[in-house]
Amino acid sequence: MGDKAFGKKLKEGREKLNLTQEQVAKKIGISANWYARVERGTDDAAQDTREALIKLLKIKVIYKLD
Repeated sequence: MGDKAFGKKLKEGREKLNLTQEQVAKKIGISANWYARVERGTDDAAQDTREALIKLLKIKVIYKLD
């Protein structure tokens, strides 16, 4: 199960930088199809991939701990 809030942040960051999903995927070495699923919130990214996306797209993510 994916994280829709994280996906929304990814999309916002990507659009601010005028990047396509394909460009983002290529820059961090993942498939464009898989990145699109992460951005839609239907798939999860590993922690190291999340960190690479956060750095590349210059977004801030705050996680709530239960």
